[in-house]
Amino acid sequence: MINGRKEPDEKYNFTENSKLMSQGKKIWLGFLSFLPVLLTVVFLIYLFASFIPEMIRLEHLESDDEQAIYFLSRFLPFFIFVILSSITLLALKIYFIFHAVSNKDVKPEERIVWILLFVFIGSVTYPVYWMIRILQKAAPESNFIRA
Repeated sequence: MINGRKEPDEKYNFTENSKLMSQGKKIWLGFLSFLPVLLTVVFLIYLFASFIPEMIRLEHLESDDEQAIYFLSRFLPFFIFVILSSITLLALKIYFIFHAVSNKDVKPEERIVWILLFVFIGSVTYPVYWMIRILQKAAPESNFIRA
């Protein structure tokens, strides 16, 4: 380090070691790992409670102009919600893949499995990874047990 700055040839570790991560950061990451499941539930509730009945009402409007205005006024907030959720899910996927790759506690074979699970199964695996690999308790510094 030169004057408190990293030298260009030093590698930047994207994520901290899970054992060194603060408890607050672990809790926030846990909340974010469950967020995709929560967003999916909200999406499904909205779909069946509002979207389908609104589409039926939309068929009964007289003119095409009324239909377009009605559709945009009712569903624009929903579309914004979907776009923000998609961006959040993509950011979480990138974070968890980088964390799995840079986590020194994960064996190479297990790392490949986690990455494949993140890519193909997606948000269901985030809470599982968080519980197994991030929320873990710090290992004791030695095998010596003190009384």
